[in-house]
Parts: sequence; structure tokens; C-alpha cells
Amino acid sequence: MRKYVLLFLLLGLISSVCNAGVRCKILSFTIVTNGNQSNDVYLNGWLEGKEESIWINIANDQVGKHNVALALAAQMSGKTLSIDLANEEDTCANFPSRAAIGRIENLLISG
Repeated sequence: MRKYVLLFLLLGLISSVCNAGVRCKILSFTIVTNGNQSNDVYLNGWLEGKEESIWINIANDQVGKHNVALALAAQMSGKTLSIDLANEEDTCANFPSRAAIGRIENLLISG
């Protein structure tokens, strides 16, 4: 039993070290789709450190269905979301609106 506990602790440590990117808290958001125009799903919201709202692409017809479920769960429970940025040059303050879905590494429920 101790082996498994140590293994899970080690895996948790490794995953936190490997994910050394920037994590941005989304202070307020609305979930938006394009209706019948496409299968894209966006969050329209404010990233911590950014003055204007931006559009964050969280799903399309191929990837991101779990992101939609997380966003809905956070919205229904009154929680906030955070995103881990995939590109080293991106920061919370300069992350562009309507960036490609691949520029977000993880979507997490926080707060």
C-alpha cells in the first residue's frame, strides 16, 4: 500500500514540475457557441491582469468536449476557471482573443 501512495505522490510531483507554464485565472466568463455556424465553443471573459474581455476557444468539432463540461460545471457551482497556457511567450496580460485552441494546455476549475 505504501508503494502505491509513494508512486501517486511522485507522479503528482512530476506532473506539477512538468507543467511549468503560466496559469491564468478567468475572473468572470460566459459560455458562447456559434449556434448553427460551427461547432466552436468559447468563453467570453476576463483574464486576471487583462483589462478587456477576450474570447477563449475551448472546443471545436474535434477536441475540447470535456472543456465544455468543465465550464458548465464551474458556472453551475459558482466557481471560477483557470487556464494553463501552452506557449512560453504567452502571459495572462498578452494572451490574444480568439487564439487557436492549441494555445491552451489545460482548463481547470478553481476558486
